[in-house]
Amino acid sequence: MVQRVTFWDFSEGADVRYRHPHADALVCRSALDEACHILEVVRIEWQRAKDRHLVVRRGLHRMLAHAYRRQSFAPLKILFHKEEEALKDREAAARRLATAEERWRALQIASVYEQETMTVGPFPRRAN
Repeated sequence: MVQRVTFWDFSEGADVRYRHPHADALVCRSALDEACHILEVVRIEWQRAKDRHLVVRRGLHRMLAHAYRRQSFAPLKILFHKEEEALKDREAAARRLATAEERWRALQIASVYEQETMTVGPFPRRAN
C-alpha cells in the first residue's frame, strides 16, 4: 500500500512506499522557516528603501525644474546629497535581499533533499 506523505508547500506531496518516522520533524524546517521570515523582512526593507529613493528623486526633479526656471541652483546640493544617500540605501537593501534569497533557495534545496532522503526508505544493511 502506498501512503500519501505531504511535506512543505513547495513539495505538494509524494507517493512513497516508506514513511520515515520523523518526516514531520525535518531538520531544515526551522532554518527554512527562519530564512523565509528573514526574506520577507528584507523584501519589505528593500521596498521601503526603493520607495524612499523614488520620493527623493521625484522631489529632486521637481526642484531641478523649478531651479532651472529661476536660474538658481544653490539649494540643489542638499537634495543631490539626499538622493545619493537614498540610492546607497536602496543598493544596500538590494544586496541584502539577494543574500536572503540565495540563503532561502539553498535551504529550500536542502529541505527537498532531506525529504527525498527520508522517503527513500531504510538503507540496506550489509552483513559483515
